[in-house]
Amino acid sequence: MKSVKHVEWKEAADAELASMEENRTWTIVPRTNDIKALHTKWVFKRKTDANGNLERFKARMVACGNKQVLGVNYDMTVAAVMDLGTAKLILALARIWGMPARHGDGPNAYVKAPTEKNLDLYLHVPQGMKISTSKLDELGVTSRDQVVLRLQKSLYGLKQAGRLWSHLLHEKLSDAGFKQSLTDSCLYYDQDTIGITVLGSFNRPVSKFLGMRVRYNDEDGYYLDQEPSICELMTKMGMDEAHPVLTPIGQDYSDSTTSNSEYLEIRLVKKATTLAGSLLWIARCTRPDISFAMHKLTRRTHAPTTADWASGVRVVKYLKGTKSLKLYLGGEVCTNSREVTLEAFSDADYAADDETRKSISGTAFTLNGMTISWSCKKQHSVALSTMEAEFVAASKTSQELLGAKKLFSELKAKVKEPMILWMDNQAAISQSLNEATSIKAEHIDVRLKFVRANMVRKIIAPRYVHTSKMMADL
Repeated sequence: MKSVKHVEWKEAADAELASMEENRTWTIVPRTNDIKALHTKWVFKRKTDANGNLERFKARMVACGNKQVLGVNYDMTVAAVMDLGTAKLILALARIWGMPARHGDGPNAYVKAPTEKNLDLYLHVPQGMKISTSKLDELGVTSRDQVVLRLQKSLYGLKQAGRLWSHLLHEKLSDAGFKQSLTDSCLYYDQDTIGITVLGSFNRPVSKFLGMRVRYNDEDGYYLDQEPSICELMTKMGMDEAHPVLTPIGQDYSDSTTSNSEYLEIRLVKKATTLAGSLLWIARCTRPDISFAMHKLTRRTHAPTTADWASGVRVVKYLKGTKSLKLYLGGEVCTNSREVTLEAFSDADYAADDETRKSISGTAFTLNGMTISWSCKKQHSVALSTMEAEFVAASKTSQELLGAKKLFSELKAKVKEPMILWMDNQAAISQSLNEATSIKAEHIDVRLKFVRANMVRKIIAPRYVHTSKMMADL
């Protein structure tokens, strides 16, 4: 190991191997000709606290899952992931109900889950692992090259690792009396406790999770930001000295110009897709102000162009100048009531995509005034009018409102009805309130009837908001 910190990294690797052996992650067996063993590699990372300060050196041994074969050493791989809106919803509820929000860490979580009983998984002996002479004699071999590791537990890097961990966590939480949400399968709860996908043997106040830095005080509530992640991204991109820009996307941006520009050099494609993924995560976690720019940037990650690369660089420059911006979750504490106010904002442009002429919907959801979720997505069909584009967005937003209401009912929270759906298009509001469908709107009759049915039942109510105050105008 050539690193100047080779002593620290070796200690971290030794600790990782010791932890896995203590966990009985594998058994050492003689290698036979029919065994198809996977290689492993070491991944080294400096772990930091919420402020970006070094906490410890972490070494993780991972399997090269890219060499797995379907039906031989893996089968099902699907594993649910908690919705980011749910994570922020939990923090918002904790603020409203005056409850402490705590998070836990599961050390080496994936290696706790047992492997599938019907599949055999083998690994080559990893670099740095020592096998005693007595163990080799016991197995009837003379060198470590003649043995492999038969996995008893899952391992990072395996295609099915997330799924196996999810199953184990579900089993343990169910045994502890938690119920799995029907709305978000990664949310567990009982009558007094809300549990999420990762619970560990120790708890501490929320300070950093999912790449977000979380600050809390009793007077103001929660502040979420990703300044350390943004700084890390700038360094990774070599943009520490770049000049900030005022907007995440330029006024002269054009879909056709971007798509018709030259394809990016092969050597930069992976870097471009990694950049897009990092920026998209920041947008989804705490920065709705770059959602529209990311909607445009991530449309061609399979074949990025030079213009796409320039767009990504611009977003990084914008984030550099605004890295200290925070998402505020500071609703009024109300410990005497379980009633909450859930509202949504819905907006859409009209045929602004000059290639497909499809409209783009923007949505934002608030809980007692706290913004907990947002999105910016292209509509599936071509709208024939501004009213139709706005109503397509509104109908989709209504569906999400009903889903959120169901989640709140599971958590024993009563949502104040009707839930307000804010729109800035009077024609769309008028159409939703009329009992009869006009000739101009017959082709969206099903959407109209869906929204109207919930309005008649006084579950949802449309309200007008001026465009200048439209939160979903992303």
